[in-house]
Amino acid sequence: MENKKPRLLVIGPRGIFGYEGGIEKFADAFIPRSLPHADIDVLSLHPPGQDAPSGLRVIMVPKSRKFKTDKALYILYALYQYITHRYDHVFIFGTNFAVLIPLMRAVFWRRAKIHLRSGSVDYLLDKWGPAMKLFMRVTEKFCRYADTVIAVAPNIKRHLEGLGIPTQLVRNGIDRANDNTPLTERGQNTAVAVGRVTMQKNYAVLAEASSLLGTGGPHITIIGGADLTGEAGELKHYLSENPEANIEFAEVQKRDTVLEELQKKSLYINCSIHEGMSNAVLEAIQNGIPVILSDIEANRDLNLADHIYFDAHNPKALAEKIKDALSSPERYMVDTSDFNDWDDAVKEILTLTGVVA
Repeated sequence: MENKKPRLLVIGPRGIFGYEGGIEKFADAFIPRSLPHADIDVLSLHPPGQDAPSGLRVIMVPKSRKFKTDKALYILYALYQYITHRYDHVFIFGTNFAVLIPLMRAVFWRRAKIHLRSGSVDYLLDKWGPAMKLFMRVTEKFCRYADTVIAVAPNIKRHLEGLGIPTQLVRNGIDRANDNTPLTERGQNTAVAVGRVTMQKNYAVLAEASSLLGTGGPHITIIGGADLTGEAGELKHYLSENPEANIEFAEVQKRDTVLEELQKKSLYINCSIHEGMSNAVLEAIQNGIPVILSDIEANRDLNLADHIYFDAHNPKALAEKIKDALSSPERYMVDTSDFNDWDDAVKEILTLTGVVA
């Protein structure tokens, strides 16, 4: 008799199949590669961007009308789902949902293995108030009660182990492509940045650098939706007062559209002051576009050549780096053979967590 597939509950993504965000990108990589080995229920705030394949059930969580965050309802729905259904494994994406771990342990008649994947340390950001930072710090400590804790980057592994939480390292992967657009066929004097318009993405320094470069600088496209902090409004105000800056906001785009843009542009720019392990950077690398990255710990974890990095707080340094990268793009290309692909990354996770032998 054929063995029955284990049943998984996936908690964390706001949407699957094409939605913006690091957790969402990971879910899009993890779920299809896990379905041959397991039946999966996934919680989501949005309907899937494509028809759910066989073995996948999407559980819709309603959005809150009173609060700026939907995490409270999401946590309640996740706990209800765990109590009322039988699962072999629970995968929690993001330490902000680690509060679920002791709650699920209290449901003693359920014996699912609980695995948590950490992609960032959000409470280091100034945008959070003292109460939210305290909540995040306390929640993070609950990771120690998981069966498996996985970090996506060495800096996160060091952070968690500094708290006494045993952690496995499984880096994010790339999708290998053999048909990248040659540099000579890409749009000349063009650049792109990908990610939500938030404080940690640090687009203000990019706006200042573009202003320094003036009208002869590259046309820069920022692809990403705005958060709720007003960061996008401040950037647009700056650009209205500095028309020499050559920046266009493309808002939220489907992932296929983002990948198409990465094949068209001549330079990718990441100027973040905080990352976990940027999927957007990895997607840029896999699409064969020259890259320049802010000199922060997470980006250094990629182990790229020193000349690729720049001071995230120095618009003049960024402007000079943009000029150099556009004049010598081959120096800023990255060899994809140095990175795991998503097949290997997901297989390692499924093995570590015992979903597959």
